Amino acid sequence: MNGTRINNVSSKFAGRRARRRRPKSGVWQTSYHEIEHGLLNYLYLSLYVNQRPEVLHFKLDGPGKHFVSLADDASVRIGGVRINGELWADFDGRERSVALPDGKGLEVAVTLIS
Repeated sequence: MNGTRINNVSSKFAGRRARRRRPKSGVWQTSYHEIEHGLLNYLYLSLYVNQRPEVLHFKLDGPGKHFVSLADDASVRIGGVRINGELWADFDGRERSVALPDGKGLEVAVTLIS
C-alpha cells in the first residue's frame, strides 16, 4: 500500500485513516469545507471589492444574544436586521450581535456592511 491513493489521500501519510469504506465527500466530491470557502469568498468579494451590503439569513431560537457575522474584521458591521420580515432594532452593529426575542425558529435576516 505504499504510495497508493485512497479517497484522494496518499496512504503513506494517512495510515489507517485512509481505509474508509465510502468516500467522506460523497458522490459529487463536494464537502462542507469547499462550500464554506465559496461562501466566504462571495462575502468578501461583495463587502470589500464590490463594496455592497450582503444579507445573511439565519433560523435561530430566542431569547438571547447571537453573534451573526462570518467575517472576522472590525470594519464589517451590521447595517440592519429583520426578524420574521419585520425591522428589528435590538442589535449592536459594531459587536455584530443581535438580541433575539422569545421564540423558536425565528427567521433572521442580517445586512452586513463594511
